[in-house]
Amino acid sequence: MVRRLCVFAVLAPLIASGCAPLGRNYQRPAVTPPDAFRGATVTATQAASIADLPWFELFKEPELAALVREALDHNLDLKAAIARVDEFRGHAALAGANLKPFVAGSFSTDAQPNTGKVDNVYSAGLVFNWEIDFFGRLRRSAEAAGAELLGSEEGTRAVMSSVAAGVAQGYTTLRSLDDQVAITRRNIQTQEASLNLVRTLAAGGVATGAEVQQATTQLASTRAVLPVLERQSLQVENGISVLLGRAPGDVARGSAATALPTAPEIPVGLPSQLLERRPDIRAAEHQLHAAVARIGVALAEKIPIPRIGLTSSFGRLSTSLNDLFRSAGTTVFSLGGFIDLPLYDGGRGNARERIARAQAEQAALEYREVILESFREVADALVTIDRIRQEIGQNQIRVDASREYLRLTDLRYRGGIISYLEVLDAQRQLFSAEIDLSENQRTHLLAVIDLYRALGGGWSDDEIAKLMARPATAQQ
Repeated sequence: MVRRLCVFAVLAPLIASGCAPLGRNYQRPAVTPPDAFRGATVTATQAASIADLPWFELFKEPELAALVREALDHNLDLKAAIARVDEFRGHAALAGANLKPFVAGSFSTDAQPNTGKVDNVYSAGLVFNWEIDFFGRLRRSAEAAGAELLGSEEGTRAVMSSVAAGVAQGYTTLRSLDDQVAITRRNIQTQEASLNLVRTLAAGGVATGAEVQQATTQLASTRAVLPVLERQSLQVENGISVLLGRAPGDVARGSAATALPTAPEIPVGLPSQLLERRPDIRAAEHQLHAAVARIGVALAEKIPIPRIGLTSSFGRLSTSLNDLFRSAGTTVFSLGGFIDLPLYDGGRGNARERIARAQAEQAALEYREVILESFREVADALVTIDRIRQEIGQNQIRVDASREYLRLTDLRYRGGIISYLEVLDAQRQLFSAEIDLSENQRTHLLAVIDLYRALGGGWSDDEIAKLMARPATAQQ
C-alpha cells in the first residue's frame, strides 16, 4: 500500500501538469484605433509624443518640479495606492502558495482508548498536505491574482499621473491668479491717478462732481476684484498643500508674477501608442485578464471531478510527555491520499460560471470604454489648445488696441475734447481685456497639461518602480 502511494506521489505532478486548465487563455481584444487623433495632423515624426517627456521638461519651472516631487513623496492618495499594490502582492503570493504542498507541525494529547485510564497519549510530528491541481482551478486562480496585481500597479501609475497633473494645474492656476492680481493692482494705480486728476480739475471748476463720483465708483469696483483674486489664490494654495500631503500653507512659485510660459510645440504621437502608455487602459486590460481567468476557476469548480491530493504525517507517540522524544516513544508515519468528489451542488457551479462570464463581459466593455474615453480626452485637449490659441491671438490684439485707445482718450480728455466718461470706459475695456487674456493663457496651459495626462505622460517605469519598492515604513 505504501509503495502504491509513493508511486502516486511521484506521478501526481506529471498528471497535474498534463491537465490543461479549463477556460480560454487570455488574449487582448481586437481594438482598431484611428489613424490619428481628432484635431491632430499626422506627420513623419508622429511617433514622438509629448508624453515621452518628464514633468521637468514639460515646463521649465524648478519650483513646479520641486512641488511635483514633494507630492509624489508625500501624497496620501498615492501612498494608499502603493499600499493596495502590497495588498495585491499578498493575494498573488497566497494564490501561488495554494499550488504548493503544506507542511505543519502538530501536537496533541488524548486519553488512552479502551483502557478506562485517565493517562493521556501524547503525540507530536509533522503533517503534509498537497492538492493536485486537476483542470487548473488553482492555476487559474493564481493567474487571476497575478493579473489583479499588475492592474493595481497600473492603478498606482494612474494615481501618480493624476497627482502630478493636479499639482501642475494648481500651480498654473496660482501663477495665473498672481498675474491677474498684478494686472488689477496696476489698473488700481492708474485709476487712482485718474481720480486724483479729476478731483483736481473739479476743484478748479473744470470737471463736474458727477465725474468725480463716476471715477470713485470705477476705482472701488476694481479694488473689489483684488480680495476675490487673493481669496482664490489662498484656496488654490490650500488645495495644492493637501496634494503635497501637508497642512494648508504657502506654496513657493517663481519670482515673476506672471503665468507660466507656454509649452513648446511637441507632437502627440499615434493613437495606437495610447493602448500601451496610458495606465488606466492597461489597468482595465489586466482586470479583464483576471476576469477571463476567473471563468476557468468557475468551470473547474463546476465540473464534478474529484479533488485528489496527498496527506501524510510523521512524528512520535508516547504515554508520557517526558518520553515523547526519547527512546520510550514510538515513531509513527502515515501516507495516504484524499479524494473530494462533489455529487450534487444544487446549481451552484452553474451560477458561479454565469457570474464569472458576466463579470468578464463587463470587464471587456469597461476596457473598450476606457479606450474610447481616452481618445475623447486627447481630442478635447487638442481642440481646446487649437481654439484657445486663436482666442489668445485676438485678445492680444484687443489688449494692445485697448491700451492705445486709453492713451489717446486720456490725451483728448486733457485737451478738453471729450468728457471723462470716455476715459472711464477706456479704462474698463483695458482692464477687461487684460484679465481675459490672462484667463486665455491659463486655459491654454491647463489644456496642455490635460493633453499630457491624457496621452499617458508622467514618469519612467524605473522611477515608478523605485517609488513602489520603498518599504512600508517609508510610506508612513
